[in-house]
Amino acid sequence: MRNQQVLYVSYDGMTDPLGQSQVLPYICGLADLGYRFTLLTSEKPERMKAVGGLIREICKKHNIDWVPLIFHTQPKLISKVYDVRCLKRKAVALYKSKKFEMVHCRSYVGVDVGLHLKRKYGVRVLFDMRGFWVDERVDGNMWNLKNPIYKYAFRYYKNKENNYVANADHIVSLTEAGKREVQKWKGYRNAEISVIPCSADFNVFTLLTKEEKQKARIALGLPEEGLVLSYLGSIGSWYLLPEMLSLFALTKEKYPEVKFLFVTSGNPDLILAEAEKIADKKRRYRNTFCFT
Repeated sequence: MRNQQVLYVSYDGMTDPLGQSQVLPYICGLADLGYRFTLLTSEKPERMKAVGGLIREICKKHNIDWVPLIFHTQPKLISKVYDVRCLKRKAVALYKSKKFEMVHCRSYVGVDVGLHLKRKYGVRVLFDMRGFWVDERVDGNMWNLKNPIYKYAFRYYKNKENNYVANADHIVSLTEAGKREVQKWKGYRNAEISVIPCSADFNVFTLLTKEEKQKARIALGLPEEGLVLSYLGSIGSWYLLPEMLSLFALTKEKYPEVKFLFVTSGNPDLILAEAEKIADKKRRYRNTFCFT
């Protein structure tokens, strides 16, 4: 239904690379089709200072009402609880003036806010769950279950997880495997689940010609010919950096001139430190990595 008022809640900020790549493009597209979005987010102060003005311009161009709050980091866990309270309070205030027909909730923090509105006002909730956030915190070594605080948080959010899928009006999963897993949960109540995988806009990310690839190699200081492994995205946590570097080490045994190109906003020292664990000496690899 076009022209309906939609609240989009995301704990991921629009000033973060993830928000700019995975959220803003399709909200802008839907807004251009006539949907009226209010975008409620938590933003890191340093990122807000750097690119907040650009995000405001984008939102203004597409008639999106962006409401950024502060993303707090300390004290751990408690700051998250505080951020959720701030998001809920702001969402209620926004609802009173806009009477949203639906709230699109990105991940677990977002759906916590959305279900708060549903309980108070009966707003329909779209739970865009992305991944299994609770398990990801453990798998990524961010929540050590030997710590009683994190152990409590894990159990608390596992219970909340069932409540989320039980009360959502519609659920979005990234994969068919994720959909099948949710359907097994005791809290699942037959809400429709749409599978919407991540994708790329080839109007933005165009396929390069051979000539353009050669220019890019020169600009990055890479040889014009030869094998180049590349990685684009964040590093650390569950992104398998040790496994990638182990693969690189094996590849180098067969192709001695191979290079590894990292395109990341992460710290190159983290990559080199991990490489040091695999290599006999760091200098063996220092000149084979490229960073941008």
